Amino acid sequence: MTDYLFFLLLGSGAGAIIAIFGLGLLIVHQASGVVNFALGASATWSAYVYADLRQGAYPIPIPGLPDHYHFGGGDVGYRWALLLALLTAAALGAVLYLLVFRPLFRGPALAKVVASIGVVIVIIALIEERFADNAGLRVDPILPREPVTIASDLTVPRDGLWLAAIVLLIAAIVWAALRFSRLGLVMRAAAENEKGAVLLGYSPVFVAGVGFVVATVLTSLVVILASPMIQLSSTVFTFGFLIPALGAVLLGRFILVWVTVLTGLAIGMVQST
Repeated sequence: MTDYLFFLLLGSGAGAIIAIFGLGLLIVHQASGVVNFALGASATWSAYVYADLRQGAYPIPIPGLPDHYHFGGGDVGYRWALLLALLTAAALGAVLYLLVFRPLFRGPALAKVVASIGVVIVIIALIEERFADNAGLRVDPILPREPVTIASDLTVPRDGLWLAAIVLLIAAIVWAALRFSRLGLVMRAAAENEKGAVLLGYSPVFVAGVGFVVATVLTSLVVILASPMIQLSSTVFTFGFLIPALGAVLLGRFILVWVTVLTGLAIGMVQST
């Protein structure tokens, strides 16, 4: 029984990643009606940006320009690296929406699915091009990693528990924002009927863009925090965690925050046993 509980708690980090991806998919769908299969790839790029900044460089994704901008002093420190990586995530979410998904705002659902898969392919190709020499990249830990004793014969690393607690806190904030804030009301109205957002004085295009940016930043934050635990690759977050997150958000019907998050946590914890 102790061994089973140990592996169950050991999977809390993986469960937290699945849960945040499910929550990100829910936010995007609530705001725009899009199932963004590129969410995992976007968060992966942001995590690589963070890892590169810890080595004193910033990756430039635009073809024809230098691969990286190198800082003279080397490692910029985890605070600046985290800030710049999250700003990159926000910019990436906005750019993808404006250039890829906004032109398809009134397009068929299949076109949006194909577009998001195309974005996944492009981001994976960029990662493999810009980070060809950094397969299995790891970064220094951000969260505390010292073991914590749950019982006399049960000791587990605390970074996964911290990550799960952070995701639960994010879920509580998102749930409260969707339920009680004006923007949350507008997002729920837009999800039902875009005319509802217009009647509340907001553009459906603006609401959808906010959803993309918020979802990309939140998922990128958790992936960056988790990257010391899991070796970065172009596919581990893009597919390995996003696919079970789709199951969690489907169970939550793209509406229920807590069902989505708790299901994602449960999937990750059970998978580790």
